[in-house]
Formats: sequence, C-alpha cells, structure tokens
Amino acid sequence: MRSLAKLDAGFGIRVTAVAPGVIKTPLWTEHPEKLRMINAKVDEWVTPEEVAQVMLALVQQDEVSEVIGDTKGQEGKMIPVKGGTILEVSKKVREVTAFNDPGPVGRAGNTVTDMKVVEDEVFSLLSQKGWGVPKR
Repeated sequence: MRSLAKLDAGFGIRVTAVAPGVIKTPLWTEHPEKLRMINAKVDEWVTPEEVAQVMLALVQQDEVSEVIGDTKGQEGKMIPVKGGTILEVSKKVREVTAFNDPGPVGRAGNTVTDMKVVEDEVFSLLSQKGWGVPKR
C-alpha cells in the first residue's frame, strides 16, 4: 500500500487497504477448532458489513471515523485518508502506522483471547515422535 501512496498526489489514484480483525464468516463459524480460540465473554466479532462500511468510507471520504458507521465524525476521532492509508477494522477503526505500530493486541474484535489453547495443542502434537527435527 505504502509503495503506491505516491499515485494519490501524482495522479489522483488513492490506494488504501483494510486489515480486518476476527470477521464473523464461515471461515470461523464453521470450524470448531477455530471457535475454541474465541472467548464469548470477552471477544467480539466484526461483521462483514462493518468491514464493508469502512472500505466504502475509504473510497468515498477524505476522513474516516474511528467509530464504524459514523460518516459525519460526530462520535469519534477522524482519521485522514490519503494514498497508502491502512485501517485496522475491529470494533473501532484505527490507522496502522508505518513504523513502530503497536499492533492489535488486546483490541476487541481484532484478537482472540484463547489462542494459547490452540497453540499449546499444536506444540504438543509437534513434540510427539515423528514430527519436527529428529532427536539424536
């Protein structure tokens, strides 16, 4: 995205992107092994419609609100949109910065609380004989 940012100023072609969180689609909902990572008391789904709203705003607006659906900027801070902008879409929208970005850790709708459950299972399986580097 950022390598194409100059197209905006030079030719009026604005190249932007979204980095969606945990989207409530069959990719998650139809896979019990993935659902084990979701803690229903803590984690929040982002809907395909919410991601689509942010994508449309990137195309149509010069500023996008951190609150999905707020096209007038009345509910949250506004994020200026220019070529190379990448927006993380969780329950709130934030700009992903080019350097030293903190990432999505702990942001509702962007991470899964119980990822460690699945990681531990994978590492346990990989530790069994026949997987990984042979022990000498």
